Amino acid sequence: MASKRKQPYRLGLPTRYTDPEQGKDIEATVEEDAANKKVMAEEYKKGKKISFLRFKKRTEAKKGAKVKAKPLSSSTRATLQKKAKSSGISFGTLKKVYRRGQGAWLSSGSRRGASMAAWAMGRVNSYIRGSKKHDTDLRR
Repeated sequence: MASKRKQPYRLGLPTRYTDPEQGKDIEATVEEDAANKKVMAEEYKKGKKISFLRFKKRTEAKKGAKVKAKPLSSSTRATLQKKAKSSGISFGTLKKVYRRGQGAWLSSGSRRGASMAAWAMGRVNSYIRGSKKHDTDLRR
């Protein structure tokens, strides 16, 4: 038996997008931003120092900005450190191979059902066994 949706939908959108009551908080933040701009303009005209700490500063990613990589999970780090200790290959090298494995999973077709973590760890295991199929620049 299929479960019914608990949230009513209209036009295929959840109610949080279509319910006029839930849009009030968005309107309030727009009004607050406009009020903050007015206060800042008045303080600037009076020659006062403007305290930017009082106002929310919105930051947006610039075009071409470098995106910081998400840190590895503690279990992945522990596994890679254990493999580094037993194989004699540095942790940093295995971390690079793991990251390249993640990239390979994202860019090229991977085996159906294989998760990104499994694909990347398989690449690390292959590297430790001495495969010359990939990551040959790290073998120096």
